[in-house]
Amino acid sequence: MANNNTSPGKPLVLIDGREIGKKRGIGHFCRELLYNINENTRLTDTRYMCLVPFGAPENIVRTFRNIDFITKKLRDPILWEQVVLPIVAWRCGATHLICPYNTFPILLSPNV
Repeated sequence: MANNNTSPGKPLVLIDGREIGKKRGIGHFCRELLYNINENTRLTDTRYMCLVPFGAPENIVRTFRNIDFITKKLRDPILWEQVVLPIVAWRCGATHLICPYNTFPILLSPNV
C-alpha cells in the first residue's frame, strides 16, 4: 500500500499492529503512533511496515500511505507475539521492532 518500502538499503521498522482495531487504550496508541510516523516528512530515511491481523479495519489501514501493512491470521495473541511476529520480522529483514503492548518476543534474529 505504501511507497516508502521500495529502497531495500533503508532500515526497516516493523510495528506490531495486533490491536489496531481497538478504539481505546493500546489500539488508540498504536493508531496515533502510525499516524505520526505517516505524517512526519523527516522520516524518509527509514521504511515502515505494520503487522496486523486479518480483519483489521480497512478504513484504518488505507489511511497510512507511507506505511506498508502485512496481514496474518491471529489465532492466539501469545503465538502471534512469540512465533508470527519474529518470523515476519526475519522474513522482511526488519532492523527494528516496535511492540507497543509491553511484551516482546523472547527470540528474535540478532539483526533486530
